[in-house]
Amino acid sequence: MQGKEKRVSERAMDLEKIIANRFNRLLWRISNFGEQDDLAELKISLLEWRILAQLGKLGRMPIGKLSELSGVGPTVGSRAIKSLKNKGCVESRKSSKDSRQQLVQLSDYGLQVHDAIAPRRQKAHQKVQAGLNPDELSTMFALCDKLERHMDKLNGNEDDGW
Repeated sequence: MQGKEKRVSERAMDLEKIIANRFNRLLWRISNFGEQDDLAELKISLLEWRILAQLGKLGRMPIGKLSELSGVGPTVGSRAIKSLKNKGCVESRKSSKDSRQQLVQLSDYGLQVHDAIAPRRQKAHQKVQAGLNPDELSTMFALCDKLERHMDKLNGNEDDGW
């Protein structure tokens, strides 16, 4: 290290003005609010909880869709699903319509685990959302929806109108 001068780049980005950075930091803070205690006692990771929560709300679905809804890539999602399967929380089988797709659903035990965690998570998220008034919350969700649609366009995943 030469001298005591600070080395900064002329091309440095202000990460506070980068949406992905702000969302990532906020996601981490919100996700960790009260979650560790709830999940640790049942030996469920944060990602595994997100998968259980999606299955608890939407029911059986393909692994790819489940990974997408949980905010991870297919490889990471598949690993988490394998872990949940080893814990007896989910069941999987090949789709009868498309043998390339694996469908996943909660097992009876997985439903019990989901139902044990969900009420506490709902209370924690109500506390988080109380930081915004109803109009602000509605606006935030509308902006998130708009940004998701924009990202679908950028990634070539536009809705084909069906």
